[in-house]
Amino acid sequence: MALENSKSASIDIVAVSSSETGALLNLNVEVRPGSGEIYVNTAPLVEADFQYAQWIAVKVAAEYLQLPIDDDGVGIKGLDIIFSVSSNEPIQLVGGPSAGAAMTVLTIAVLDNKQVKNNIVITGEINEDGSIGKVGGLVAKLEAAEAGGKDLFLVPPGQSKVTVYSQVAQKVGPFTRILLVPTVIDLNQYAENMGWRIKVQEVATIQEAVALMLE
Repeated sequence: MALENSKSASIDIVAVSSSETGALLNLNVEVRPGSGEIYVNTAPLVEADFQYAQWIAVKVAAEYLQLPIDDDGVGIKGLDIIFSVSSNEPIQLVGGPSAGAAMTVLTIAVLDNKQVKNNIVITGEINEDGSIGKVGGLVAKLEAAEAGGKDLFLVPPGQSKVTVYSQVAQKVGPFTRILLVPTVIDLNQYAENMGWRIKVQEVATIQEAVALMLE
């Protein structure tokens, strides 16, 4: 694939802060003529698993669009790709692979000249076969998506219902022990009970995510 000039696009992603609250971040990807490199430019900083996720995202995007992989097996031949993450929230560090699906969708959008729908947000790990893997912090991420005015929250298969654990104190003679009590939360029911309009939908593959998020 040959480009004469760079082009870019952005998408909102959801994250969980160190205080376990949800936050909406902005992810940008720029594609420009180059030598197959992948870069990340962030404020906040990112952990190694976030960087690994971007390599997988580019590989899956290339396979989806049938573009040649660079000779070293990382990146797309003839192109440099730069991911940038920014936030208005006081987040010091972004970790975890949960932005992988979003990075893949955004990369496909730029390379295929598609528009990203701004009312949808996705969370999920991207696997090399294009499947979307499970992630954590979904209740907090749902709250961030709702606060950001999103209409649809896409989650990995099997995760529209999640198990959360609460601490319960139990007296045993003179001692007190803390039990972790599991509760299953249906995210759509949770949103409805909160009076929110946002809906939650499971997506198993990057093909399903692209069909919903790009136009």
